[in-house]
Amino acid sequence: MIEIRQYIAPLLKWWWLIILATVLAGITSFFVVRQQPIMFQSRATLMIGSPFADPNPDSNEFWLSDQLAEAYADFARREPIRVAVMEALDLDSLPQYSVSIPARTRFIEVSVVDTNPRRAQAVANELANQLILLSPSGEDQEALERQEFIDQQLDDLQVQIEETIVEIEEKQIELGGLVGARDIAEAQDQIAALRSKLSSLQLNYSSMLANSQDQATNILSIIETASLPQAPIGSRRDLTVLIAGVLGAVLAGFAAYLIEFLDDRVRTPQELERIVDVPVLMGISSEKLVLDNSLIVSEEPRSPVSEMFRDLRTKIQIAYQGNENRSLLVTSATAQEGKSFVSANLALVFVQAGFKTLLIDADLRIPDQHLLFKKENKYGLTDILRKPSYLADEEGTFSELDHYITRVPDLNLDLITSGSHANNPSELLTSPTMKRLISHVSRRYDFVIIDSAPSLMLTDSLVLGYVVGGVLMVINAQKASRDQVQQFVSRYRNVDANIIGITMNKLVHKKQNQYYYYEDSDEQPPKVSIGERSWRRKFTKEKSQG
Repeated sequence: MIEIRQYIAPLLKWWWLIILATVLAGITSFFVVRQQPIMFQSRATLMIGSPFADPNPDSNEFWLSDQLAEAYADFARREPIRVAVMEALDLDSLPQYSVSIPARTRFIEVSVVDTNPRRAQAVANELANQLILLSPSGEDQEALERQEFIDQQLDDLQVQIEETIVEIEEKQIELGGLVGARDIAEAQDQIAALRSKLSSLQLNYSSMLANSQDQATNILSIIETASLPQAPIGSRRDLTVLIAGVLGAVLAGFAAYLIEFLDDRVRTPQELERIVDVPVLMGISSEKLVLDNSLIVSEEPRSPVSEMFRDLRTKIQIAYQGNENRSLLVTSATAQEGKSFVSANLALVFVQAGFKTLLIDADLRIPDQHLLFKKENKYGLTDILRKPSYLADEEGTFSELDHYITRVPDLNLDLITSGSHANNPSELLTSPTMKRLISHVSRRYDFVIIDSAPSLMLTDSLVLGYVVGGVLMVINAQKASRDQVQQFVSRYRNVDANIIGITMNKLVHKKQNQYYYYEDSDEQPPKVSIGERSWRRKFTKEKSQG
């Protein structure tokens, strides 16, 4: 079931594109078909020669018929025939027509397509008539009279042949009854004369029959007159619109798969876990509420996103059970993925749960935390790291650390901003002082959240990966590619960093129940869950024993 869902995911995602393409294709085809005129077709069929009257047609006759059919079909397309038809029907122009020869036949089909069914019928019949007039069967009156005379002579010859045959038979019977030699000789002479007469008559009959149209090959006759068309051709407009809509849907579906294939961004938590096998701890939506509130946990505590940060806090607490290093590095693959936003709000939910929390801005390239909390950035992390003399002893106790901590009293949060500009941020972050600082604040605070620089662009945060207690990765679902995510995770695994999980930022949620909602009432949402309280008691006990 999951595999099927994965296969059809592009179709479900781009369902609106498929529906839009289907509707547009259907509407477009409807108007296109609607603009086309209604056409009618009428067809007349002619036959060359008299193949059905000849009991013994030979191959030469068929070959000659094929050649004659090609000649007549070609001539029917030429101007003399067109002009003759227009004059006969009193037309200024002829509609579209075609003349074809069905394979292995002596037929010639004349097909006319027109918007007027009666005109289509008349033109088809007249084209057939003009072809007949062109053939020997369409000669003038004198030729017709001559053919009529030949037919009459053939009838007379046929009668004479039949009479002569009868006389020969009678003479043969009479010859059988004769006795005298003289009578027998006379009868034989008469039979011979009759046979000579019969041969002459038959020869004349054959000669005249050859000149008759009944046995002629080069003759045209209409075997099917053009009828009045009752229905237009291509009248299935509904089918045309349906086919256009289906084609539009198919093309849109293909486009959806193509878009998904070309788009290598990681858009869902499920896809992210398949790629890197790292749990997705939280997905933050890209709704306007989030965009308008950088410190949303403080400004909109009832919002679904604020509750999701509380859920993230619980998951981090569970992951840190038994881990004495309470520092958490928050980083991203590239810039503008929301790591500073996640760091600030995550620190606030820890504060809301009663944990003493320190937020360190270790992004020395483009620091943001002082802007989010609207604090000055005169002194901070860079100033601490430049003055190792603040180390009181080898255990890593910083005697004047409070001087560089910015208090956020209304939020009960401690903040170390990035500090003054540094030309060598990588060297400062990899220094022994930074390691000792992390160790010191991890003992002093319940949780230390470190906002670091992007990992694929810089090595600043990578060197801290094996120093902190865990790494939380932030991925922009609208931006990060599969390749970037794989490189991102691989780089921290190479330094044996403890990857807690991934937070997806700007995630598009499809269902409202993916959030945690509170009803509008005077009751405030709980700050600490039961599981958090029990874990916090255990954590406090461990701290006191340590």
